[in-house]
Amino acid sequence: MRFEYHTEAGQHRKSLVVAVIVALLYLLISAVWILFSDYAAAKLSSSQEQLLLIQQYKGLGFVSVMTLLIAWLVYNVHQRGVIMENAMQHIRTDLVTGLANRVVAEEFINNRLQSLGYSIEHCGTILFNIREFKRINLSVGRSGGDSLLYEIAQRIKKIARPTDLVARLENDRLLIVLGSLTNQRVALTVGNKIQDAFKNPVTVNGIEVQIELQGVVAMAPENGRTAFELLDASERALYRNKTKRNKAYVELVSKEDLESRVGNLELEAELRRAIREKKFTIALQPQVDLDNLTLAGAEALIRWQTPERGNIPPVEFIPLAETLGLIPEITEQVLDAVCCCIDDWNKRGLPEIRMSVNLSGIDLKSGRILDMVSDCLNLHHVPGRLITLEITETWLMEDPNLALGLIHRLRDLGPRLAIDDFGTGYSALSQLIDFPFDFVKFDRPFVSGVDHSPKKAKVLSAIQRMSSTLGAQTVAEGVETIGELAVVEELGINEVQGYLFSKPVPSAEFETTFLKPEQPLFADIREKLEKIKAEKPGHAIRIKRGSNAT
Repeated sequence: MRFEYHTEAGQHRKSLVVAVIVALLYLLISAVWILFSDYAAAKLSSSQEQLLLIQQYKGLGFVSVMTLLIAWLVYNVHQRGVIMENAMQHIRTDLVTGLANRVVAEEFINNRLQSLGYSIEHCGTILFNIREFKRINLSVGRSGGDSLLYEIAQRIKKIARPTDLVARLENDRLLIVLGSLTNQRVALTVGNKIQDAFKNPVTVNGIEVQIELQGVVAMAPENGRTAFELLDASERALYRNKTKRNKAYVELVSKEDLESRVGNLELEAELRRAIREKKFTIALQPQVDLDNLTLAGAEALIRWQTPERGNIPPVEFIPLAETLGLIPEITEQVLDAVCCCIDDWNKRGLPEIRMSVNLSGIDLKSGRILDMVSDCLNLHHVPGRLITLEITETWLMEDPNLALGLIHRLRDLGPRLAIDDFGTGYSALSQLIDFPFDFVKFDRPFVSGVDHSPKKAKVLSAIQRMSSTLGAQTVAEGVETIGELAVVEELGINEVQGYLFSKPVPSAEFETTFLKPEQPLFADIREKLEKIKAEKPGHAIRIKRGSNAT
């Protein structure tokens, strides 16, 4: 406050000094003009009539010069004013979309809250996030991304009411401050109308781009009494929901969102302590070879059990770990646990199986992953062929050239490589040809209900043929029904995993159930599958009857 006072006083003094200097200059110029022009007129004139005529022209010249000087000064002052006005406009306007920016939005919210006072009318905001904007921006380029943002802004402005303010906060965040509102239902209605406006794709540079928005409605005073509190609650709600949901939505800020700020700080402290004390464990989900329904491997999934909170699911702590840059430390513990398992099983003469470990994009960008994998394999004397590193297609497409070099160096260490969630990164086949992957894994959405969807079956068949051409095997994740298994088996998929065979289980239980089974593995599934084949003449039988190998 004191700083602001001194700054304002200094500006007043500066303006006063400038005004005094201009006035003194004007006085000096006028005095010099009067004295010297009268003297010159007296010298030049030879009669009283000439003296009067010269003095008339002298006065007219003085007025003309001063007029031009004043006009020049006014012009410069006006130009400076226009420049300042434009600069202020730019400070308050997003240059890409032409929308108001965060400064204006916060002022609008606070003014509206102040004007409402104790009124029963509510103030509401809707914060939107553009799903997959980073990926889209990389695909269409910087100028294409700017054009896309502009078109999105125009659609939203058409739906927003005249009393509403539409603003862009940053990157992929767009905000609507509802200028007139009576309840939550109205806010949700506006949000859903805006979401519906994007059912049709947006065209950028001749390319149709399908846009999905995720939105959160915050209400004052329930979710905050200032602009900062409302926007903070909205950001936290959007972040929490973004990690849990894979589809577009518009919903209200929840009580959990309001409490998550303190909860996140507590969770962060617990997460850091868990990393220091190596509290993470792994659960293993079997991967099954479809040629004979035998155990081919297992995917290692991280688990975190705490005394106070119980089991904390990865969907809650992994996004926080990514934000804090702690993913490499967690991945290192998972790799270590997997290698310990393999080493222990090998020493006790149990069947060899490969183990899959998921790598995050942060792992791959950190620069530590090569040393991490190499050190872990050497420390536990584990053959690289028993480890499969799963890498998401989305990360590969962020920077294919960087990814390609890293993938080759990882492969040189010995592990097998799998491209995970194939089909979700919207990559071109030409971009994947050079990647030396051993496995192509496609997620549950491709498999779910495939026994009732000929289109999905055709997609899976195409992926299988393409992968086979590239020398890679296919793995179908999320197989939950015998009907889904029958279709993927018929299509020639190499391996499957899912709840039909087993949920992820602790390593000790996995060992007892799958490495030292008391009866043939998957006998009931084998029987059901063969029954389906018997009911479908012409179905290619791949399962080798009587094979009980693990």
